[in-house]
Amino acid sequence: MELLSWPSLTTEETKRVNSFLSTLILCDLTPAVRVRAISLRREERLKLPDAIICATALELGVELWTNDARLARVPRIVCRSVSLAP
Repeated sequence: MELLSWPSLTTEETKRVNSFLSTLILCDLTPAVRVRAISLRREERLKLPDAIICATALELGVELWTNDARLARVPRIVCRSVSLAP
């Protein structure tokens, strides 16, 4: 939802994002993710969507791909910066 909500997204970019998203595995919002997201919101003062994203990565033990420097500073999270250029 976050990737597709940019107002300036072109039709071609929307197609590329949807193509990329079709290769991913979707994860449910489990009770453990909810608890960790609440903790991250309190401790790191993250916005709720960002807290859910970080909590999911931490709970699943996966690398978070983001260009958001704020998320990269969350303790114990492993991040990779991703180029969005074609």
